[in-house]
Formats: sequence, structure tokens, C-alpha cells
Amino acid sequence: MLTAAIDLEVTATVVVCAPALMPPWPKERLQAEMLTYLYERITYSLGENESCLIIADQPGGGHIDETRWLSGALALDTDGTKYVKPEHKQIVLPIVTTRSDHVAHLQLGPV
Repeated sequence: MLTAAIDLEVTATVVVCAPALMPPWPKERLQAEMLTYLYERITYSLGENESCLIIADQPGGGHIDETRWLSGALALDTDGTKYVKPEHKQIVLPIVTTRSDHVAHLQLGPV
């Protein structure tokens, strides 16, 4: 899998959050900010003629939390952010989630 990813020039974008270094926001705000940062970083990393899909691990906390998270993700797909607008549709579908153990074939590392 790693060899195929290298051959296809696959890249990954990661945003690491250190809550102790962030403002004292509620959990929902912190999650929304991290999703915004991730969306912007992915968009910035794409070349002019490149596109991608975003498949995120299913958020913990149950159905209500997942629905709230997906609603925020859909808003990004529709409206973008202050700095990134989705007019070029480089992210070709709304962000989707699934349990990471259901898509082990998409993970590029020891499972």
C-alpha cells in the first residue's frame, strides 16, 4: 500500500491540536476550528488542477455529535472559510466520515 501511495504521489494533511495551548473554547468550538484549519490546509496544499476527497474518522460521542460535526463540514463545502472559497471545487464531495476500522485499506501504516 505504501509503495502504491508513493507511486501515485499521495499526500496527507494533518492538523495537530494542543488544547492546552488553545483559547479556553468549548469542545464544539475547538472541533469546528480544527476542522476549519484542516479544510484550509488541504485546499492550500492542492495544485491548481488537483482535487481530493476527504474521509474523516467518525467522531466520537454518538449520533448527535456526528450530525453536528457533519453539518459543520457541509457548511465548509458550501461556503468555505474566511480565507478559502470552494468555487474551484477542489474538494470534490462533502467531507464524509466512517469508522476507521472499516476502511483499513485507506490507512497507510500499521493497522
